[in-house]
Amino acid sequence: MKRTSNVAICLALALSIVLYSTSGLGAAASSHMSHPAPTQMAISAPEIVKTGEEFVVEVMHVIDQDQSRPIEGAEVYLVPRYQPYYTGTGTDEESKAIQPQVIGTTDADGKLAVAVSDAGDFYLTVKQPGFNQAFHPITVWDAEAGTFFRTSKSIYRQGEPVGFSFTNGLGSSITLSRGAPWEISRPDGTVVFSPISIMIIVDLGPGETQTWAWDQTDDEGNPVEPGLYVVNLETSAGNMSAMFCITGLKADKEHQNPDPEMPEHNPFKDVTGEHPWGDPHILSLYERQIIQGKSADMFDPEGSLTRAEFVTLLLRACGIEPLKAQDLAIEAAFETSDSFSKQDIMGRDMVLLPEDGHWAEPYIHTAMGLGIIRPEEYPDGFGPDTPITRMEVCVMAARALGLENEAVQNAGALPGFDDYESIPPTYRGYVVKAVEWGVLRGYPDGTFLPGNGATRREAAVIIYRLLELD
Repeated sequence: MKRTSNVAICLALALSIVLYSTSGLGAAASSHMSHPAPTQMAISAPEIVKTGEEFVVEVMHVIDQDQSRPIEGAEVYLVPRYQPYYTGTGTDEESKAIQPQVIGTTDADGKLAVAVSDAGDFYLTVKQPGFNQAFHPITVWDAEAGTFFRTSKSIYRQGEPVGFSFTNGLGSSITLSRGAPWEISRPDGTVVFSPISIMIIVDLGPGETQTWAWDQTDDEGNPVEPGLYVVNLETSAGNMSAMFCITGLKADKEHQNPDPEMPEHNPFKDVTGEHPWGDPHILSLYERQIIQGKSADMFDPEGSLTRAEFVTLLLRACGIEPLKAQDLAIEAAFETSDSFSKQDIMGRDMVLLPEDGHWAEPYIHTAMGLGIIRPEEYPDGFGPDTPITRMEVCVMAARALGLENEAVQNAGALPGFDDYESIPPTYRGYVVKAVEWGVLRGYPDGTFLPGNGATRREAAVIIYRLLELD
């Protein structure tokens, strides 16, 4: 199937992970919170609209499961979904957060009719005294593009149906040559699955949407391996593609890997086995070629973990090979995606990697293409050699687990940590999902400390526990 420049990459958000100190890992976070539970408020609105399209926002006071009443005079704000990270309250970092834009006030029925002129991923949010701050995710696609093709998210767990949809935003019908005019391929163009469908012409009228799903099997009916994939769609308006991946990380929140034992082969002088929390995990990942030392015989387990190191570990654990410039499907996607900048967050070209670039640049490119890294979160540049914070580890790992949509739906939640206010409201959903999945919990004193760093030893334990091991 021929690919053209009309391409979309589904970028999404997902789950987060809370790092521990050695003494705190695995211990349930104690709760010292005495804050009264706020009155519940909910926002109802479409999740996808096009620029300039009027839609209705409804704000309700949720009394109980069966009762709610409208809230009159509620100011509705629009805020970008992805923002610069900050930790702490009342700090200089917090001033980097993008301030919400007031888009209107609800009427006596708790409703507001509004249209958004800018394309992108946003939250609608309302903050009323005495109520919880409510959030509603909304994606606004560019009406001038004419069509909208995307996967339901960018990262899927193994066995999870891969959903994708095509919307006709033109003023005339678009023809689909058959009931399932799509195929799944690898980034190099190798076809993995072509559905058998009825050879009938389907006319998709203006404003109509067609959806499909793939069950992660190949043409022989066998489950496919984790890695990068592209769904290619053929229409009379042009051929379109969307990239996604199937992660090799654990697919079940109840799954727990047993702690490994020290292997006989140990190339690192500073990984002696004196630390049962971490040393066996380091060597287990080394045997799986996921982690490497600082040199042939030194690992530096207490050294600070950098952003580039964690991104590399995460993608290797997912079973994802970094992108290559010769992958034509990926090159086309980079060149034409509205939501993806061709310049990476280090200011270099996204596809053609310069010879003098950073050692982790292919991994960083791939992580950006999948939405694990968002340029909006690093307005001053990614800084690949900067020590990573616990908050960053949370968000990146959450997205790699394929829990983007669940975390986004939980924006504004109140994690059970004494210092929850130091976690940006739009990122609290990641913490909630991380605790729910039992990946890691908070410190024994009930804190989260999102601005703290992580060591290379801690990273090894985190990655090991994220793996899908038998």
